[in-house]
Amino acid sequence: MKPEEVVLDTKLLARALQSIQADYKDNKILEYLNAVLETSTAAQANPADTAAQERFSTAVGAIRSALAKAQTRQLAISVQRSIRDAKLESIAASHLSKKIESILGQIPFIQASATKQFQQLVNQTQQKWKAASQIFDALESLGIMSEEEQNEYEVGILMPTSYTNNDLRVFDKQIEGWTRIVDALSELAYGSTSERIRVTGLGRGSFELFFELAPWVTLGMLTLGKGVLRALRTRYDTQQAVDRLREIGHPKQAIDEFLSKSPKLVDGIRDETLKAIFELIEIHPDTEKTRANELNAKLSFGFEFALKSANQGVDIEVSVPEEAPEVAKAEAKIEDLHKQIDSLRLELLRETKELPDRTEPLLEIGQPEPVPSKE
Repeated sequence: MKPEEVVLDTKLLARALQSIQADYKDNKILEYLNAVLETSTAAQANPADTAAQERFSTAVGAIRSALAKAQTRQLAISVQRSIRDAKLESIAASHLSKKIESILGQIPFIQASATKQFQQLVNQTQQKWKAASQIFDALESLGIMSEEEQNEYEVGILMPTSYTNNDLRVFDKQIEGWTRIVDALSELAYGSTSERIRVTGLGRGSFELFFELAPWVTLGMLTLGKGVLRALRTRYDTQQAVDRLREIGHPKQAIDEFLSKSPKLVDGIRDETLKAIFELIEIHPDTEKTRANELNAKLSFGFEFALKSANQGVDIEVSVPEEAPEVAKAEAKIEDLHKQIDSLRLELLRETKELPDRTEPLLEIGQPEPVPSKE
């Protein structure tokens, strides 16, 4: 297989298509888009008709509302990439929303020009929607779309080829590092490590590893992930500020003093993150205080590993079922926990999207090494 070839993962593609189907059938996005075109055409034909202008404004409000609630806005990164690789990105809610706002935001706004652009957008969207429907039907006929609905918390570790270079040793280090983090969180929450971490999927192209986790461990992974992104962003913003100060000829002593504070800021974020994990995940009563301290040290190493991994472009994502999994019903306050996990995974998704491109590492902080074991 040539490096530039795209390999589509059918499981991820199935999830993507199901979300697109929901947006276009249940949320009726194409119908709302057609309504924008029809009312724009009417407003163009009758520029003095206030009612026609109001109908156009109402149609615009309706499509904005539908797109804001669209499932394709909240998809995991791996599923969004699957949409992109299948050349269906143009009908995803975020892309469509940007296109509509671009048309509406033109200065001066000319209704005739807007109508023409909305006509083109409708035509393009209908063509892509037809193609998506055909792929959906084909996968459904092969039985791929009829998989059972997700009924567990699934964590994905997404490793770009720009970092892994398809090297087995890199994969090995990543798997070992993340496994040790999961073990520490599991022991913290449940008093012991899980005998088995069930792998739910492997993505190709970039290396994507998906596995099932218990709810409290999922919460810990999300909290760790958010702290890591905050630390990475802080280090990156500090470096950017230093580069600007150097460009304008700021005194070297002042720059060095500013730089010396950066590690302390990151250490503070790490400590805040670990404190939050220990507060969110109540220490299991079987865990002795000395062991809790050891787990804190392991997670501190894990934070460093995750930070260096994120710097190389590795992303964490979490997918959740619509309702709390049946296997987790016995958990204390599971419904509140389920809502908390879903809210945190959306925050992590948004913050990951806001990061700069990491095809090349953002910082010179070294390669991620697995969390060392503490025997």
